[in-house]
Amino acid sequence: MKKLQIFVCVLLMLCLAACGNTDSGITTGTSADTKPEVTTEKTKNVSETTESGEPFSPDQPVVDAFSYADLADLTFTFSSGVGGWQTTMYIQADGSFTGEYFGSWLGETGEGYPDGTTYVCTFSGQFAPLSQIDDLTYTTTVESISYAQAADAEEIRDGMRYVYTTAYGLDDAKTLYFYLPGTKTADLSETCMSWVSTYLWAGNEDEHAEVLPFVVLFNENAGTAFAGDVEG
Repeated sequence: MKKLQIFVCVLLMLCLAACGNTDSGITTGTSADTKPEVTTEKTKNVSETTESGEPFSPDQPVVDAFSYADLADLTFTFSSGVGGWQTTMYIQADGSFTGEYFGSWLGETGEGYPDGTTYVCTFSGQFAPLSQIDDLTYTTTVESISYAQAADAEEIRDGMRYVYTTAYGLDDAKTLYFYLPGTKTADLSETCMSWVSTYLWAGNEDEHAEVLPFVVLFNENAGTAFAGDVEG
């Protein structure tokens, strides 16, 4: 009888366990790694543009055209063609220049210099970059000039008086003009032609070449002109 009671109790406990047992689930939330969205700001590509096809400005320095290098083999001469004086000048490819003025006056004598007076100037300097006016005309200015001896200094040597001067022909230079071969002589001023017409003589009186066969350097302010590479 006692065994039967134990069996019934065990059976009852099993039934209660079967009826009362409920599934309980634990839900765990998993946080998914969210990759942050990377926003890259686009940089506007700005390219610098340059204008082309504009008319040439007279004040614009010359590029890939006529240059001082074209004058490097020339001798520039300022002279009246008569008398014992002249200025010669040489221009280098970088626009620098050297030259000398020489004038001899045997009649200018005095105590200690019976052989006369000689005026001399040895000079050097630098021209500014060239600017174009038209196909055959360019301008420049004198950026600097210096002298081997101080102007107006003088000395007497071997019976001759030597007076040191400035560069005759470049005096008071402001705007200088280069007229290239092919320039019509009718387009040149009378002042300019008065210095170079000697080299343009065509064989008859008052006749000269209609176009320049050589380069001319004209000092407008002083009214003087150099002829480039003229023989004789």
